Amino acid sequence: MSLDAEADIVPDFRDRLSLLIGNEDPFGWAKRVGIPSSTFDRIWNSGTTPKAPHLVRISQATGVSIDWLLTGRRGGAQEGVPEGTPHDFVPIPWLRIPGADTIARGLAIGRLALDRNWLRRAGCPQAETVAMATAVGDSMEPTIRDGDLLLVDTGIADFRDDAIYLLALGETFRVKRVQRLLNGSVVVKSDNPAYAVETLSPEQAAETNCLGRVRWIGRVC
Repeated sequence: MSLDAEADIVPDFRDRLSLLIGNEDPFGWAKRVGIPSSTFDRIWNSGTTPKAPHLVRISQATGVSIDWLLTGRRGGAQEGVPEGTPHDFVPIPWLRIPGADTIARGLAIGRLALDRNWLRRAGCPQAETVAMATAVGDSMEPTIRDGDLLLVDTGIADFRDDAIYLLALGETFRVKRVQRLLNGSVVVKSDNPAYAVETLSPEQAAETNCLGRVRWIGRVC
């Protein structure tokens, strides 16, 4: 077997991978995660198990442990979780962001299986109100880069000073840093200084929906 070849077949690995991909196009998902098409073809169509670098990419992109990917075990050691703590994987919707600062309303293109314990450590105690999305555009650089993974707590419907939120401004959806002023106005800021600060009047702020707070930012290198 060559150095580029994948590992041997592991029973049920493809089933667990299918759970993570959800309704998303498998090869589109692989491209987003950073797995070459030729490699993913062997994984998806031949049933082989990816080698360590690709397992790490899958683990980082989905939040599940490599141990679970390989064995399906829900218990055991994982970073930040004591030995013997059972894992409870819950399906999380993956939202599509098709263009800069926009997101298709209510559109989930797939689901991820994330560990409830990991979600709690990320600041999301209620897994039922969590969604994942991929950032598009450079308005929030260097904090958030194009292609970064965003964990959004949709159970938060109001602003707290200087946190990052997913906002619905009319038909436009944005990921921005928000500050509420005493007079009811809302300051919407980008971390990239090339973008101007916007101040929404109390009337505009009342029409702005907070769709959730960004709790975690992940980057696939």
